[in-house]
Amino acid sequence: MRKVLLFIATVTALCCNAQVACQPGQLSTLVSDNTITTLTITGQMDARDFKFIATELNNLESVDMSEVEIVAYEDLANSTLGNEHTFAAATVPTLSFAGKKALTTVVLPNSATAIGQAALAACPALTQVTMGTALTTIGDYAFNACTSLQSVNIPSSVSTVGVGSFSRCPALTSVNVTTCDTPAEALTIGDEAFMDCPALSNVNLGENVTSLGNAAFAGTGLTVIDLSQYKKLQTLGNWLYAMSKVTSATLPSSLTAMGMGAFVYSDNLTTAVLPKGLEMLGDYTFAGNSALTSIDLGNVKTIGNYALYATSALQEVTIPERTTFLGTRAMAGMTALAQLNATPTSVPALGENVWEGVDQPNVKLAVTPATIDAYAAAEQWKEFLMGYNLLLGDADEDLVLSVGDINLMINVVLGRTDKYPKQTDTNEDGTISIEDINFVINAMMGRVPYSYIFVTPNTTDEVSIKNFSITPGETRDIEVVLDNAEACSHMQCDINLPEGLTIVGAETAERAQSHTLLTNVQDGNCRLICYSPKGTHITGNQGAVITLKVKADETLQSEATIVVDNVVLADESHPTLYAAPTTTEVSNTTGIDDVVASGKAYATGSTLVIEAQENCTAQVVAMNGTALTVNVAAGRNEYQPGTGFYVVRMGGKSYKVAVK
Repeated sequence: MRKVLLFIATVTALCCNAQVACQPGQLSTLVSDNTITTLTITGQMDARDFKFIATELNNLESVDMSEVEIVAYEDLANSTLGNEHTFAAATVPTLSFAGKKALTTVVLPNSATAIGQAALAACPALTQVTMGTALTTIGDYAFNACTSLQSVNIPSSVSTVGVGSFSRCPALTSVNVTTCDTPAEALTIGDEAFMDCPALSNVNLGENVTSLGNAAFAGTGLTVIDLSQYKKLQTLGNWLYAMSKVTSATLPSSLTAMGMGAFVYSDNLTTAVLPKGLEMLGDYTFAGNSALTSIDLGNVKTIGNYALYATSALQEVTIPERTTFLGTRAMAGMTALAQLNATPTSVPALGENVWEGVDQPNVKLAVTPATIDAYAAAEQWKEFLMGYNLLLGDADEDLVLSVGDINLMINVVLGRTDKYPKQTDTNEDGTISIEDINFVINAMMGRVPYSYIFVTPNTTDEVSIKNFSITPGETRDIEVVLDNAEACSHMQCDINLPEGLTIVGAETAERAQSHTLLTNVQDGNCRLICYSPKGTHITGNQGAVITLKVKADETLQSEATIVVDNVVLADESHPTLYAAPTTTEVSNTTGIDDVVASGKAYATGSTLVIEAQENCTAQVVAMNGTALTVNVAAGRNEYQPGTGFYVVRMGGKSYKVAVK
């Protein structure tokens, strides 16, 4: 009895492995035992042979077709596989191995150029697949729901990875595009190609990938996304990494288009960097990413609807200079937002409720001094705490490099105080000396690198220049006036000139004769520093501190402006003061000073009253730096700006008003 059983087992073992040389349509006649587990085929096959494998070889575990040539087949009267009648040459047919429960290993033909739709889908035991270097197309859902597949090597000859090709493969951890002799010029990853592969953590798509389809990596285990290595990648589809485990994302410089919701609800994402060439941040791109703490928006022109919705950990965001539009609720629900930096020179248009749920009055909006008035007057923008950026420094620990730092150093040098922070000793020689003062002055004059912080104006004192006219070719003197209620021993400001106007000389005014006056003119701008080594006050409370000689040329526009900003006033008797910027109108039409309607401004209780002899405009500046330009009619005009201190500028004069 034992001998009989041994004989039967030997026969079974012999029948488990079959090697056949096939002719088209003949495989069924060459395999006599449909229970085989291993099959090696050479020769030629067509769709009829693949149908035999699909329907009859249900125990098949391993198949090697590396030396097979797939030939075309057509049967218009009968469907062969997947209700199809026509099958192309060099293509693994639709549904060839789909649903084979025992199949673990497949070696595809070296000469095959395409894998048909769902050709190896739903093979739960499949762990290894080998693709030939002639392959160009992996069809839709080709390996969908292969639950044991752990890694995939795709030859660089492939140009298309179809829709859902490797989706819902929960064990898949690695995808790698391998180099071959004839790489495709471009690789396109289709929609949902690797969707719902939660273990997928390592992906190398090669140097020729050009686009990633909708939801291609949604729900994967990818953590660090660095697409900067893909120099040809131009397009990211909708919902690309939605609900994935991504913690940081860097996108390639070649990227030009990014679909909606690319990182929506990727709850682990903490850092994102967008390329400078990206035109639009799509709708919902980072919506719901509660862990996002850092984002570089590159230089996008448009920020889409809900693009940063509920990114509740972001504390600071910079809006790029090119941005012209923020969509509906683009930044709603950003509950941790503390500072918004707006760099566009024109106020971007807005959708509805852009900052819904954001505590705007307590969020700093940092804008350029030249645009503070425009932002302060714009709907939705004006709700923020308005301010602008000044030079960063820390000699007096106010984080602003200014004459306030010089004031502190002079007091130390003269023995008025021996208390100073460690960073005041700039050359680290153990003493505060003129060398340290010179270092700060050089930094302030732009001779060393600097950075910026947000500063809110805290005084109604101001530095201004009266409106004037000048004709091309003319040279004239203009006074830089300091109007200060507070004592002032040191001051600084930047004078930003329009194109066509040049400073050709400067002279210290009488009230500042006891002070050292420094000017640095560069690229149409002038930095002015006025300080006293002995801490002497600038005399008087109003009047010029310097007279500038300016010359106009033909490029001066008919309605140009000078902006005076970065105004800092310091004295040992009070904290450093930061003044709001002022604007000067320059005309090149008459050569005669503009005649402006005279008038006055005052308060009656809670009402601001502006009286003018003729129609004109006035600028109303609040203590926080917000400014509003109003049209003033001839006669009495009443306004309700709210309780506070205001400066009203009209007709080249300033009026300080306290509204109760």
